[in-house]
Amino acid sequence: MQKRVDISRIIYGTAKLGDSSYGLSKDNKLTTDERVNLLNDILELGITRFDTSPKYKEAEKYLGEIISKSKINILVDSKIVDLRPNDVKNEKFIIQQVEKSIKKLRIRNLNVLYLHQNELEILSDKYVQRGLKKVLDLGLSKKIGISVYNHTELDYGINSELFDVIQAPINILNDSFFRRFKRKNKFSNKELVARSIFIQGALFSKNSNGIEKLNLELHKKIKLLKSICEENKTTIENEAKYSVFKLSNLSVIQSSLSIDNIKSNTTYNLNKYNSIVQEQIEVMKDTEYSYTNPRNWKI
Repeated sequence: MQKRVDISRIIYGTAKLGDSSYGLSKDNKLTTDERVNLLNDILELGITRFDTSPKYKEAEKYLGEIISKSKINILVDSKIVDLRPNDVKNEKFIIQQVEKSIKKLRIRNLNVLYLHQNELEILSDKYVQRGLKKVLDLGLSKKIGISVYNHTELDYGINSELFDVIQAPINILNDSFFRRFKRKNKFSNKELVARSIFIQGALFSKNSNGIEKLNLELHKKIKLLKSICEENKTTIENEAKYSVFKLSNLSVIQSSLSIDNIKSNTTYNLNKYNSIVQEQIEVMKDTEYSYTNPRNWKI
């Protein structure tokens, strides 16, 4: 039975839109017109929330072109980059960056402003926090978020009143961030957003030797995962989607330069093998976020 994902859970990630070489999966390079057409197609699917960053080259500019011509209520999450710890200039720098992004995006304010840097010395920096609070006071963003890489950063985000949204890697081989968030976030309205649900394309990479060179443990686990899926008459793509979308109250970032891929990622198949596969992969999950962590890859 085919299950359709609630489209309101989907956020389109624009990393590839600005830089087609991002991640391990290979996408064809698109012209400016093709990128704009892709965004229009995404809106027609019903996806109206976008994740972007000044680091994603011209992604904010492409989004701005679409937003300026659309009557749809489009939500944009963007990021702050290049902050230095204990720098009194951070507050002013943050405001200037946000205003620049808003101008490029042609919007009145951001939906979420993320810190693109996850180090605790940045998250806890008094000048950074002052700047973020001023962003809220000025109405430049509705919410403040962080993008985390380990459980310590996740805990900091959960415990801080400043951060409303937490973005974390969640996928078929690692749901530890989701479990920890649910356990520690019982009494707040913070939002959890899943990124890297296909492990930056590693799950579908045809270059097995390349994955082995990146991280041997990741290579072994993906090989085993594919074997489990084949034995149970399902696909790694389907089980990867099922593993994430079965998790409740979770927004999910999707990123591809193919509208067919985006459409495909809004559905998955429910069958008698799902639970069997899940049981088999439970013992091989990356609970400490080690081999699925891109920062531990030899890139």
